[in-house]
Amino acid sequence: MQKLLQWIAGADSDLLEQSHAGDRMKYSAIGFSILLTSFAGVLSGGYAFYTTFKNPLSSLALGIFWGLFIFNMDRLIVLTTHKEKNKMGKQIIMGLLRV
Repeated sequence: MQKLLQWIAGADSDLLEQSHAGDRMKYSAIGFSILLTSFAGVLSGGYAFYTTFKNPLSSLALGIFWGLFIFNMDRLIVLTTHKEKNKMGKQIIMGLLRV
């Protein structure tokens, strides 16, 4: 499970094997937060579609689609956000895009 969470967070498993346990836990926590956000997307999307269409089966399918969409977008944001020194303006723009 920990390797799956680390993959979701975009970590390199070969590098993590050689690193400190704290780094492995950090990437596992990032992966878990992405999964939690996706699960919340499934629930909220499913509820919204059920409220709109009153069809449980299509609401479930659309809710899962919405959760996968959230999963991919959140993972993309995490993978493309890099911490760089002396690039404060770029970090602010990336943060605003995420919000």
